[in-house]
Amino acid sequence: MEQEEKKEQPDEEIEEVKSASERPERTRTSDFISRYTNGVTIVNTQFDIQLLFGRMTLETNGKFVVHEDTMIVMSPAHAKSLHDLLGRRIQDWENLFGKIELRKKPISPV
Repeated sequence: MEQEEKKEQPDEEIEEVKSASERPERTRTSDFISRYTNGVTIVNTQFDIQLLFGRMTLETNGKFVVHEDTMIVMSPAHAKSLHDLLGRRIQDWENLFGKIELRKKPISPV
């Protein structure tokens, strides 16, 4: 009987951790910032995935330039979770507002 009790205890602990991690409390730090981005570059290594965010602007010389201001680095597993979540959120958005049409050609100067 003692062995059965010991088997149940780890399972309960795992379940507690799973349920606690599903809905973590969220707070914002004092240096929290919000940024708009319309340009993203993705770089990956064997160990991580880097997302470089910036704003694309049309310069006076007629060239588009992405001014990168933020880099987020995450594990491949975290990036895959983000991919899945973004896919679901985009599907929800399209269900409410209609299909998002993507350009076939890259943006170029006018």
